[in-house]
Amino acid sequence: MRVASYNIDAAATADQREHQFTRLAELGLDVLGIQEAKHWDRDGWAQLHEAEILLGMRGFPVPSNHHGCHLVLFVREPKVRVLRERHDRAAPYWHALCGLEIVLDEHLFDRIDLYNTHLAPSSPTTRLAEAETFHLLTKRAPVILLGDFNALPAGDPNPPRTDASYRSVRRKLDRTPAAVIAEAGFTDVGAHLEDTTPTVGHAPGSKLAYRCDRICTTLPPAAITGYQVVTDLDDCSDHRPVVAEFTFAKA
Repeated sequence: MRVASYNIDAAATADQREHQFTRLAELGLDVLGIQEAKHWDRDGWAQLHEAEILLGMRGFPVPSNHHGCHLVLFVREPKVRVLRERHDRAAPYWHALCGLEIVLDEHLFDRIDLYNTHLAPSSPTTRLAEAETFHLLTKRAPVILLGDFNALPAGDPNPPRTDASYRSVRRKLDRTPAAVIAEAGFTDVGAHLEDTTPTVGHAPGSKLAYRCDRICTTLPPAAITGYQVVTDLDDCSDHRPVVAEFTFAKA
């Protein structure tokens, strides 16, 4: 199963958006979580349905509490079958938590829970509160948690920065939410496969290059069989897509 996360950038143009989803469709994804689906609820969710057509996938959106930066999980049916939606817009989530219970045909796990998150953009306190809820997600089934975490991973090297950049991005230089997520039993796929390629910092004017966008899981580490950071969409967003591959034993 190929799973991806991508903050598509609320400022992207219509042409950039079409290019993004055309490229994503080439990746052979079974699950895709996107962040910053800015105002996609307008015009009867028309942009959502356009993306579904380009991807050949079905989308499940949840509105954001702030800024209109909605979250969406796309799945490829019938390989991925959705049992129920498990979204959460209550506190402490700054945006929301987009969740689905799924099953995969002919595979060992009866069920996997998918969650797409977009942690608070500027408040370390809110991000920590959000991260502290994730241990509750692990009680029912194996979990894949993906999204824009807006702060440093637990174990990556410190990103290079200048004094000027430190003043503007110091709130991102916080590993506490990532550490809390790890303590809850999640494996960071990129870290597990020793790929620390930054997912932000490539756009003009960026002040900090680090692995902001991540895919984490409570699945056994042996199920993690691939990972990549997509770098050929750098002109379309200030974030890069990340893709993880999971391989399961058949039942």
